[in-house]
Amino acid sequence: MQRKRLCILIEGDGDKELFVRILKPILDRKYSVVLWKYAEKKNEEINEYLNNEKYKQNADYIFVTDRDKSPCVSGKKREKQREIESIDDSGK
Repeated sequence: MQRKRLCILIEGDGDKELFVRILKPILDRKYSVVLWKYAEKKNEEINEYLNNEKYKQNADYIFVTDRDKSPCVSGKKREKQREIESIDDSGK
């Protein structure tokens, strides 16, 4: 049985180290994990990548971002959803 694809969109090198060393080995048991660094990409490129993965590859994804100066997690989430239209939090 083929494992479902899971794309993890990471912001920077610190995120990459965390996912490669700690989380990817755990997630690899169930998914075919792909890490994709988006920090220096334009919003259009990120949208195109997400749409390709969700619809053409039938993949799940996790979008990772730092909270930075946002006062709360939900505020940062709303900010990213405004910037990246393809982010879907419906849980589907």
